[in-house]
Amino acid sequence: MRIIYKLVVFIIIFSSCENIEKEYYKNGNIKAKYQTQNGVLHGDYFQYDSLGILTSHHIYNLGKRIDSSIYYKDGNIWYINYFVNGKIHLHKQYYPNGKIKEYGSIVKENLRIGKWRFYNERGYLEEIKEFKLVDGESYLNQNWFFDVNGDTLKNQGSYYDLWLVSDTITLKDPVVGVVDLINPVIKDRKTYIKVVVPKDYSPDFNEDFSNVNTIDIDTTYNLNIEKDYREQAGLEGNFERTAIFGRYYETSGLKTFRGIIIEYAYDVNDRDTLGLFEHRKYFEKEVFVKDSI
Repeated sequence: MRIIYKLVVFIIIFSSCENIEKEYYKNGNIKAKYQTQNGVLHGDYFQYDSLGILTSHHIYNLGKRIDSSIYYKDGNIWYINYFVNGKIHLHKQYYPNGKIKEYGSIVKENLRIGKWRFYNERGYLEEIKEFKLVDGESYLNQNWFFDVNGDTLKNQGSYYDLWLVSDTITLKDPVVGVVDLINPVIKDRKTYIKVVVPKDYSPDFNEDFSNVNTIDIDTTYNLNIEKDYREQAGLEGNFERTAIFGRYYETSGLKTFRGIIIEYAYDVNDRDTLGLFEHRKYFEKEVFVKDSI
């Protein structure tokens, strides 16, 4: 009985801390309806236009917004933002017919990050764009286009394949990667690639590659130029857009191996001199370095 009494008292006290607030337009229609707890926004927050049509719905947790939905005039959702620590983490946008238009993650000041998916009004996936943070800005790193069956359209977009020979190594062994530029950005010229990584035993690139100009780097060219690598791998043929690269680590533990794939092409301009065209793509892979075998 004493436990039930304490529970009832707790519910009464807790309920007394929560209030439902309302705001109105001059015409008497409701403008906003929201919940507060101890004077702080907590719970649902509904906003309406002067005609009484719901325009947005936000959810707060003790003052921090964790969910935000904006609506079309017909009541269908236009877009939703999910917040983590008060900042947008996931964004979803919809067509007026209710079909999803796009979604992906946003960090910091509305910067797109990771893979974003884009759909047409019938609900078919049309494109995926991969964004990375580079020098504090959102950078389009790769993109793929798709047909109605979900198959990747060739010769559209720009992307690469990259894999590691092993993602677990020892201090005496290098991490070795292979990259193949499947679809280049530069499509009207003959293209080549080279890969830039930190030198052996050097610090890694920062997450946003902001230290690329302050650490020692190592450049590896495509297999048509790096003939020794091609011969060691027993490869024959044309490998202008394929490179093998790697590095050693000085300490053990979990590492993030980051690098830059540089696509480049030559052209002859009006003065008959060589001009250079470049485009960069960025990558990162986790590697675990053991002390010994």
